[in-house]
Amino acid sequence: MAANPVIEKVRRLIALTASDRIEEARTSAHIACRLIRENGLHVIDDLPHVIMVPSEPRETTRTDTMSRPRIIRSRFETTCIECRLTIAVGETCAWLKGKGVWDVECYREIWT
Repeated sequence: MAANPVIEKVRRLIALTASDRIEEARTSAHIACRLIRENGLHVIDDLPHVIMVPSEPRETTRTDTMSRPRIIRSRFETTCIECRLTIAVGETCAWLKGKGVWDVECYREIWT
């Protein structure tokens, strides 16, 4: 069975972290960590060998604060997506990424 090329690359990078050249060691560690995170690998320290296996997919659950608008001061003149009221620069409003902006009254009616 052929080894996973990403795992082999991470193993080589981990070996380079023992380099006497500090920048090479630091860069190797940084790239190895990034590849482990991006590819969902688990590192199991079973001396004398380090084993890397794909991790189980994580369930992503949104917390209440991530799915609710944030109260902000408007940096731009904009329009409430509910009542079409103009919101001036510096005015308090509610913003939800990817959705838009509500004026304070509409926010209170909808979200509270």
